[in-house]
Amino acid sequence: MLSELLLGRRMEQFSFALEFLGEAVTFVSNDGRIRYANTACESLYGYSRSELEGRSIDILVPPEGASNGGMRPDERGEGDAIGT
Repeated sequence: MLSELLLGRRMEQFSFALEFLGEAVTFVSNDGRIRYANTACESLYGYSRSELEGRSIDILVPPEGASNGGMRPDERGEGDAIGT
């Protein structure tokens, strides 16, 4: 329970800072559900935060074999690759 409270507090601190970034940021849980999306993410993908949170990350990054060939947005030339 304490760890959940600490995690919640940290998420609040991070989300405050992340709102000022110009980059789309999402936090995804181990089960693949979106737990946080910043304002830039809303603008980039066209979903409101309430539409994203709790949904599968697959709505933003389709799984292998989807109509886009399983490519991430950066692989389709629609964003920057992380770490490159």
